[in-house]
Amino acid sequence: MTTNFESNLDDATALYAVARAIHAGAPERLVHAIADCHLSLNKLKLLHILARPHKRAPRIARVAQLLGISSTMAAVLVRELDDDRLVDRIDDERDGRSKRVVITPRGREILGQLERQGIGDVERFLATLTAGQRRLLMRAVDELVKRPEIAELRA
Repeated sequence: MTTNFESNLDDATALYAVARAIHAGAPERLVHAIADCHLSLNKLKLLHILARPHKRAPRIARVAQLLGISSTMAAVLVRELDDDRLVDRIDDERDGRSKRVVITPRGREILGQLERQGIGDVERFLATLTAGQRRLLMRAVDELVKRPEIAELRA
């Protein structure tokens, strides 16, 4: 008799296998794409954080918290990204001594290049499916994208 846990584990294992198939070869392509950007993983993570909607742009201290690094290290990352014109440091409207950090259009373009790499992986996978498999998958996807946490990730 299969328990609910075993069934969930089987479902998760099957979905993970599909995700791995979708991104077969992706690690190598992604590593090359990241290398082409000349950015560390922390800098890329910061760009992703800044690309999300915020009520107000985060201060450097908040950036440090979000990245799990010291404020000093966050200030260095922000300065380097600012030097590369990927972020801007703007005055805090309430405290002119503090700075807030926003992503620039150039920073968004870097993220777009990496996203297009991931979309390419999905396109290559979809091309391997039969018409019936693709219809079945897209019906499931149509339902899943109704979830708020997935809908917000759509471009």
